Amino acid sequence: SLTINLQDSGFSFVTVVDEFRVIQENNRRLALVNGRGKLNGQDFRLDGNFPTEATFNAEIAVGGTTSKITGKSLRGTGGKEYEATLTTKIASIGDLLEAAGLKRTTEGHGSLNADLKGTPGKHAVRNLELNAEADDGRHLQISGEMENLFRFDGTNLALAVDFKPPMVIFQPKSKMFEVALEQISANLTGNPESFLV
Repeated sequence: SLTINLQDSGFSFVTVVDEFRVIQENNRRLALVNGRGKLNGQDFRLDGNFPTEATFNAEIAVGGTTSKITGKSLRGTGGKEYEATLTTKIASIGDLLEAAGLKRTTEGHGSLNADLKGTPGKHAVRNLELNAEADDGRHLQISGEMENLFRFDGTNLALAVDFKPPMVIFQPKSKMFEVALEQISANLTGNPESFLV
């Protein structure tokens, strides 16, 4: 097993690897990667093919979440920089929270799409679109970008939560009226040292 602690973000990942293989083909111009195991208690699977000078594809499954990444290495970088697109289907929000090392506080499903760009020590997320539907009727939407995913630097996100049915937050005993919350929206910008909402 392997424990990874991301000190900048506070996330912790406990990985148990049952199988991991890298097979080189075509005179080492194609790498086939396969892995199986568990991530924070959730089943984990990785299948990918990485040609030297062509489009690479990878599929990552964690619990009920499946992500597909398609991209290419940038010329002249020796494979150290890349551009890619990410498409994710979230079958279980609860499983995803546990895999991310978070408390299982809600259930539901959703999707995530984004463009990725990687350079040594930095992974940027652009055109992020996250939609999540909780079983209790809450609908979460997040869009925007992050200049450095693992450090949360350069964050510029728009967030909105819809409540269906509306959540009653104030109701006098007379019941002549009530105050109900239908939507919360906000913009989050900055970095972990100084976020603005």
